[in-house]
Amino acid sequence: MGEPVVIGRATHAPFMNATAHVRWGLQKGHRTGRDGEVMEASVEWREGTKMTAYGNGATFEMDWSGEGLSPVMVTLQAAGACSLVDVIVGLKEREVTGAHLALTAERAEGHPRVFTRIHMTYHVRGNDLPLKLIERLIEQSHAKYCTVSNMLKHTAEITWDARLDG
Repeated sequence: MGEPVVIGRATHAPFMNATAHVRWGLQKGHRTGRDGEVMEASVEWREGTKMTAYGNGATFEMDWSGEGLSPVMVTLQAAGACSLVDVIVGLKEREVTGAHLALTAERAEGHPRVFTRIHMTYHVRGNDLPLKLIERLIEQSHAKYCTVSNMLKHTAEITWDARLDG
């Protein structure tokens, strides 16, 4: 196996076989990186349009045919999950009984088909939850804390609204 091809600042290995995993110290899993630590993960092509992603001892399946979760859909969902984490953590002193996020996105017509618009609708349930606090947590998430939406905001206009359910 040759040396990795450098694309901009990222290292890319065209094919990660078992030898490459051992050589680069990667396993079918990863360590979660925090505060500048290295984050490791792997994705394995299975057959046809199916892939398996590995990390933190867990796996999930992707399918780029449109029959399952595509890598692009997972990216959109990751932006929502990342921001929803910020809201739930920010409400730690409150009684939250449920929360979910509805996402819609538009993509560029030409390649690369990046996200150009993303809208997130936050639905939060609980007792005595102030909408103003939830809105402030969402604003802080997109301005500072959510890594994924902060990466995506360079190509996509990200808008949101929040609703208290129940």
